[in-house]
Amino acid sequence: LIHISNLYQIPQQAELGRILVERTGVPEGQAFFCNSGTEAVEAAIKLARKAARTVRDRDAFEIIVADHGFHGRTMGALSATMVPRYHEDFGPLVPGFVEVPFNDLAAVERAITPKTAAVLMEPVRGEGGITPTTDAYLRGLRGLCDARGVWLVPLVRLPACGRGPRHRDPGQGDGGRGADWGDRGAWRDRGGLPAGDSRIDVRRQPPGLCGGARGDAGDRGGRTR
Repeated sequence: LIHISNLYQIPQQAELGRILVERTGVPEGQAFFCNSGTEAVEAAIKLARKAARTVRDRDAFEIIVADHGFHGRTMGALSATMVPRYHEDFGPLVPGFVEVPFNDLAAVERAITPKTAAVLMEPVRGEGGITPTTDAYLRGLRGLCDARGVWLVPLVRLPACGRGPRHRDPGQGDGGRGADWGDRGAWRDRGGLPAGDSRIDVRRQPPGLCGGARGDAGDRGGRTR
């Protein structure tokens, strides 16, 4: 058994979480483990909306996403996937997702409103071809999100599979701040292990917010998210 539940304290999982947080440069961050990339995206959507209300104290729920991205098959992740053929016969979808052109910083800036909770994007887009963003775009997103008070959520798929460039975190490498939620869902270790993990930089969130099937999953597990 690789990952059963966040209800249990697993020393190896705790150590892996420490390493992930350390390498992403967020001293007070935490790691949320799940079974797949789509679960990591669902958790990111939930936390982004909750953080807008509890951390930034505003009723913001919209999430900006790029065209032709693929984020998963569950309802929230599917709604964030702006590819119509994946939506057929599954509507109505979850509202609140705003589409912009990929790798277009000006379009993101125009799309941000007081209702925007987060920008959810892929540093390397894999749907329909391997298309990386530019370093200027990533740095620009970090600065724009800071200035406008919204979360930045990069979804890292291909680098985690060993099929794309090295993982790039917006703002990292030039002394800047990285992502608010670093989401990696892929086939871990290139050996066919389906898993997802998300590095969280969020404050004042209660234990158990992203718990498992048991409603008290976080209350018994201390720092479990």
